[in-house]
Amino acid sequence: MKNLHKNNGNIVVLATISLVAIIAVSALALDGGHLLLSKSRLQNLADAAALSAAKSRDRGETITQARAEAVAILTTNLAHQENGELESSLPLTGANTSTVQVTSLLSVDFSESPDPFISSTSSDAIYAKVSIEDVPLDSFFARIFSFAKDVTATALAGPSTDLTSDKCTSDLVPLLICGDKSQPPSETGAWGFNYGDLTVMKIGSNTESRVGPGNFQLVRLPGNSGKNDVRDALANGNSFCLGDLDINSFTTETGNAVGPTEALDARFTGSAQGLKSVDARDWNTCQGPPIAYDDTQPDLMESGYLSKAYRFSSYKTDTEASSCSLPGSLDVVKSGGLPDRRLFNVVVVECDGETNGHKLLSVIDFMCVFLTQQVPSGNKGQGGGNGQNSYAVGEVVRVCPFEGDTDDNSGGQPGTTPNGSGAYRIVLFHVPNSKDS
Repeated sequence: MKNLHKNNGNIVVLATISLVAIIAVSALALDGGHLLLSKSRLQNLADAAALSAAKSRDRGETITQARAEAVAILTTNLAHQENGELESSLPLTGANTSTVQVTSLLSVDFSESPDPFISSTSSDAIYAKVSIEDVPLDSFFARIFSFAKDVTATALAGPSTDLTSDKCTSDLVPLLICGDKSQPPSETGAWGFNYGDLTVMKIGSNTESRVGPGNFQLVRLPGNSGKNDVRDALANGNSFCLGDLDINSFTTETGNAVGPTEALDARFTGSAQGLKSVDARDWNTCQGPPIAYDDTQPDLMESGYLSKAYRFSSYKTDTEASSCSLPGSLDVVKSGGLPDRRLFNVVVVECDGETNGHKLLSVIDFMCVFLTQQVPSGNKGQGGGNGQNSYAVGEVVRVCPFEGDTDDNSGGQPGTTPNGSGAYRIVLFHVPNSKDS
């Protein structure tokens, strides 16, 4: 009988120990999963903030402005429902963008090189490092064992070296403009255009085509086929390098493609009919009154079009100020948006007016344009998304942000020491001596 009582006592002790062990394992599983998920989310926030700050510096903005961009994108992303806990633990109110330590948990620093990263305020400090340290998290079972949970994330971003010796773009759309090969790029223009010119990148069905019968300035990009690819590329763009082997692989995409053309509006709205995946809209959706053009000569805009158009210079100023300079235009709301979605590259070709059907194009170059207005959706001059008036207007810009001059063929490979002469990207780097990036 005594042995039985002893055994019962041992069972109680073992059961108690097992229960404690189960609770401990549950704490590790639940709190560990929560910690890992929160860490991943915080790293994404840091990556986006570093990229935004580096892009700001790449545009020539000051270090203070670049820090403000990092804070702005953090604020936007923290507002998403899934980041609610991080938002409450990472307050950004009262952020001081004039110093490296922006808040008690956030620092944004700059360097002239990614490795070694040496803090600098020089005009050549184009690499941005964002550090978010010791963000406290809620505990579940772990609080029983007095486990404290916090997460840290660090990200470093800046320009790569020249991508290739080819002409490259990360946002090429299947539209063309007719250029003059005898007028190569200069400080004021390229291929027959002056920087700041407005041009029709896609014509309506009543307009005589400068390309040829049945063509409305749509391009079939290499690897694409059909109108669904046109729709996707207009909304989201394609990454492409124009090399010697590719220059003869661009053909015309026949037909007016009214529905697919409206996918350009995704850069204003963030959505497009017929597409499952669309990149976010531009931060800045301001636009002036719709501009009409001459049905027979698409290069001839209606009288006073220059004063009506929402220009690229205003776009830059308004985006920085988060305001809209044109009465009656859409508001600038940065929440959920991306910068520079209204900037993209089109294909510059030699036009003879005789290209009929699917034919190879004589490609000259890529050219950056700013999308002045949405594709119209009513009568000409008041919107016109029917076949007759399905047209797109853009302003010729010297170079798209975050990429080098596409007319420069200087060579180079991705790496950590850009020479600043060819096309490049803003990329993430490993942070020296850090396990967080």
